[in-house]
Amino acid sequence: MPWWKRKPKISEEERLAALFERANSSFEKSQQLIPLVAQDVLNLEQLDRLASLNLSQEWSIAEEIDILRIYLEGYKSSFGNMTYTFVADDNGDPGPIKALVLLPIVQNACINGYNGMENYPVKVKVKVLGRTISLEVSNRVNHHLADQSNTDLMDQARARLDFSYFGRYNLFLNSNSNLFKATLLLQV
Repeated sequence: MPWWKRKPKISEEERLAALFERANSSFEKSQQLIPLVAQDVLNLEQLDRLASLNLSQEWSIAEEIDILRIYLEGYKSSFGNMTYTFVADDNGDPGPIKALVLLPIVQNACINGYNGMENYPVKVKVKVLGRTISLEVSNRVNHHLADQSNTDLMDQARARLDFSYFGRYNLFLNSNSNLFKATLLLQV
């Protein structure tokens, strides 16, 4: 094989460092978007809590669900024409999860999906079964995007999941001419 077609070998440390950088960048973007979108919905205590988070921070599934609700309500109040449905069955306690790990998938639906009509809301469903968290997010396809599964937000979501839960999650992405759906099964 000619030298220009050979891929340089990178060490495991370099690969992990690159994964950390992508995951940290994803976390910081998610963390920064919440106050921008949900400034009318957040109180001062919640803003302080968000500002103090870092990539390795863990919290309860109830706190993660609260931030998803805050983000959706904030997005709706900021942009006005968004509709959404949110269902959470968080009766179980899977243990602590990484803070904001579910958020990029919801952000992808809000930012990259079409969600301005009542007939086509962003739908978010969180379910806890033992130590497994199921997140389903669906939205009307934005026909101005070639592929909603290959956006920066979805790449960031994958980076966060790979960094924090490698081998303990499945992310299924499905799209047709009308609907984009992301389903995450996460073992905590």
